[in-house]
Order: sequence, then C-alpha cells, then structure tokens
Amino acid sequence: MSDEVLQRFSLGGSDVDAAKQLYESGYHGADFRIEKTGKEFSYRHAIAGTTEMSFRSSAMGGHVRGRLEASPDYFVTWLHSGGATVATHGQEATWGSGTPWLFPSGAPFEFETVDFRQSILAFDGAYLEGIAAEVEGPMKGPVRFHFATTPSADDLLAWRRVVDEGAALVLGGSPTALQMAEISRRTVLAMLAAFPHDRDRLPPEVLAPRSARLRAAMEFLQAHADRPVTPADAAEAAGLSPRGLQQAFQRHLAVTPTTYLRQVRLERAHDDLLASSPDQVTVGAIAAGWGFTHLGRFSVAYRQRFGESPRHTLAR
Repeated sequence: MSDEVLQRFSLGGSDVDAAKQLYESGYHGADFRIEKTGKEFSYRHAIAGTTEMSFRSSAMGGHVRGRLEASPDYFVTWLHSGGATVATHGQEATWGSGTPWLFPSGAPFEFETVDFRQSILAFDGAYLEGIAAEVEGPMKGPVRFHFATTPSADDLLAWRRVVDEGAALVLGGSPTALQMAEISRRTVLAMLAAFPHDRDRLPPEVLAPRSARLRAAMEFLQAHADRPVTPADAAEAAGLSPRGLQQAFQRHLAVTPTTYLRQVRLERAHDDLLASSPDQVTVGAIAAGWGFTHLGRFSVAYRQRFGESPRHTLAR
C-alpha cells in the first residue's frame, strides 16, 4: 500500500487558538475552553490509516473542557497519561490511563481532560455498521456502544492483540491493500466482540437467500480475491442481504463468507508458492500479497490445508 492510500497527517504547536480550531474541526467540537496548567502549553495530533480505519495519537498540556456533537463515525480511545471525564444523557464516566473507552455512539457529549496523552482508533460509520450487519443481522440505525461499560479482561486481551497487530502494520510499515482490508475488518470484529452494544434489528423475512445467488457470491469472491473486497460486496453483487449471504454460506458450505474468502486466498498463495522459487520471493511476501497479516497464523492454516509448511512448498 502506497502512502497515497495509507493517509498520514501530523500537526502540533504551542498556539492555544490553533489547537482549539484543530480539535473542534476534526471531531465535531464546540465550546472548547483550554486553560494552561503549570506546564508550558503544547499540543500534537497525528493520524495514519485509511478512510475505513485510522490510528491516531493526541497530546495536549492543559485543562480542556468542551462538547463534541454526535458523529456518524466510531472512536475508541485509551489514555497514556492524564485523565478524562465524559458525560452524556445523564451518564458520566471517568477514565485514567490504560482503560479503553468509546465516544458515546450517535450522541453529543461533554468532556473534560487534564494534561492528556492518548491513542485513538477511528472507524468510518458506514464501514463498521456494514460489518455489524453481516455478523449480527440487518439492523436499523447506528451501533449503540455502552460507553460507560468496561469489557471483561479476556475480551480486552483479545481486542488488544488485534489492535497491536494493526498498529504494527499501519504505524510501523507499509501494508498492502489486502492486508489493510484484512486487519481493518478483524479490528472491527474484535471491537464488536469486546464492547457491549445494541442495535434495532430488521424483521427476519428480508434474509431469505437462493442457491443461484450463493453461487454468484462465490464466483464474485473468487474473481476478486486479489482485491480488498468484503462479504458485503459479494452480497450486493449477488443481490442478497449481508445476513442472507451469511446464512446461505453456513447452510450450504458450513463456513462464513469471510472464511471462504480466506480459503480462496490461501489457495492462491499455494499456487504462487508452487510457481515460485526461494531465490525469487519469500513466504512472507506471498502471504502479505494475499492479505495475511500474521505469518505464523498463515503457516498454521497453510499446513492444516496442504499438509506441509509454505516454506517446504516454496523449496520444491
């Protein structure tokens, strides 16, 4: 993935008015009040990612109060230093360092921070809601995360593993388009699994699939496996709802569309390994080219499928 696709932005300084303008414009903010504390005032804000998912870091010395209007997007954040208090609809929660929490979904909120340094994971609203519809069924309205509820220790651990993997890819390298699509989707799935949430479900009669449409979806995924497509794209191409596609795959193939697409890409990686030699390419390069983000997991899945390591296949 080139830098034209993996967007990067960074801005900082010591001007209070510039900081206020940056955060108000970037996060639908209003009525920001920034008071200097004992430290010399400074701020810095950086973004790296795509329109679907981006990793952000933010730091500001000072006592900050303000209001963020309802946003169509989703943000989960955790502090490295300082503290934050958030209030919305009569709920109030305070966080210190280390514990991740979400901006209240689809609602304005007031906040207060002091000398903070934080990480932020941002998701495009339509992208996250599309994945939620695939795995949880068609729903009306946004995903309503319980912003004041902390996930369990096990759920947080699983979520952090995926986030750490994504951060290493985005912040520490130049991921391919397929890698970025894969890690973005997995991060959303980990977020949905870890953080309690609600949505208003659609009636079940919209979910009925047909076998011909299932074949069309399979053919679409096979034809576009080298591109950052999603099950939602296949559902649209086949004239199905995302949940209908999920049910069709489970009923007829006993796998999810995501698993099927990963199997197709594993087959393509196998073909590339057979057609290559160790002096031409590495196993890691081929795995990355087909969107696999973790070489160890790729090797395990490959051995389970083909009965040998990818390194052995490449050496033939």
